[in-house]
Amino acid sequence: MSLKDDIEKQVKTYIHSQYNVSKSNVVPKRSHLTFGPSAKEMWARVLYIDLRKSRQILAERNDLVSIKTHKSFLYAVSKCIRVEDGELRSFNGDSILSFFIGDKIDSARRSVRAAMKVKYVLEEFVNPRLEKAFGKVIDFGIGIAQGEILVAKSGISGDEDYQDLVWIGWPVYYAVGYGETVSRPKSICISKNVYNSIIEDRDMTHSNSEPMWEEGEIELKNGTFTIYRTSYRWVVK
Repeated sequence: MSLKDDIEKQVKTYIHSQYNVSKSNVVPKRSHLTFGPSAKEMWARVLYIDLRKSRQILAERNDLVSIKTHKSFLYAVSKCIRVEDGELRSFNGDSILSFFIGDKIDSARRSVRAAMKVKYVLEEFVNPRLEKAFGKVIDFGIGIAQGEILVAKSGISGDEDYQDLVWIGWPVYYAVGYGETVSRPKSICISKNVYNSIIEDRDMTHSNSEPMWEEGEIELKNGTFTIYRTSYRWVVK
């Protein structure tokens, strides 16, 4: 079969197949899905973190410095997410997409704690060492949103090196939009419904009786949304 015929046949299959969409109470892995007409649907909190100016790091230093910076960033972020039982699913070099499922109040608190721990660790552990070694620090933005997400397997069947999961849904879009928009010092941004889920926990909303979150608006391509930003962190020992 020619390349043209192969692609046309597969695209036709994708477009015209009747999909079987099943609910998932876990964050899917590649092994949970097939290349057939199937997808998983789940409700989750989505945490996205974006490393700022990664190209500038490469331009101003060298390849190895960039590698060392990225690996330090990804490791620190991953550990903070995992300690709060978040599931990491997508690494794009300078960003991470992760998911928190379970009880809605609990998963909201865990996702926000993870974000605050990430902020603390990057600012207190990672940046001082990067500045000492390379004379540069990293900036970042974190976004958290919630809702239904559809997951499917994509790529080429039979070779794991050419496979990945695609995560489709407004919560992913919003989390990415928030994370790519905010910057220091208020580098954590959450949706209004995530904020409403943590509002009863004063450890996450007040410090010495002062509000920790600033209400504002973010304009994305599909509208303007109420969000909450904070510069507060969760101490990691």
